[in-house]
Amino acid sequence: MSEVKSFWCHEASNVLCVRASDFDNLTRLFLDAAERAVASERREKELQQRLTEADEREDQRAALTNDDLVAIARNAALNSVDRYNYMPCLPEEAFAWKPHYWVIEAMRAALKPADGSKPSTCTWSEGGFSWHTGCGKEWQFTDGGLPSENGMHFCHSCGKTLVVESADPS
Repeated sequence: MSEVKSFWCHEASNVLCVRASDFDNLTRLFLDAAERAVASERREKELQQRLTEADEREDQRAALTNDDLVAIARNAALNSVDRYNYMPCLPEEAFAWKPHYWVIEAMRAALKPADGSKPSTCTWSEGGFSWHTGCGKEWQFTDGGLPSENGMHFCHSCGKTLVVESADPS
């Protein structure tokens, strides 16, 4: 950022003055920074909302009981295009019908996250004058400092929760 030059204006009773172009440039820079800060806060709120919604969906999946899964299987059997003799055809029949045990187990297994699923965090490591993200991007802060000191709680690229890799003391 260029330095603003001020000077004493004797015609204005010794008032400290700034050139209009310097004032306009600083005003523009300030407004641009304010707009970026508002956009960043908006993005952070959106990401937090997405994370909250994902957590709620996960809670709902985890809360499904075997009775819930049986009800889903019954409904699927009634609405299935492929009919088998053992499947119910009418809602009255479906009430008494029970799906195979392995169907319920397969449904429960499908609801669990995979062992190799992607982590919900993005680890950042400091590298000289920039930060290297776990998702393969690079980020720099004008004034330096940690991401949290600059209002960063989520990765700007992948949207995952940001975790700073601790520096090795040796």
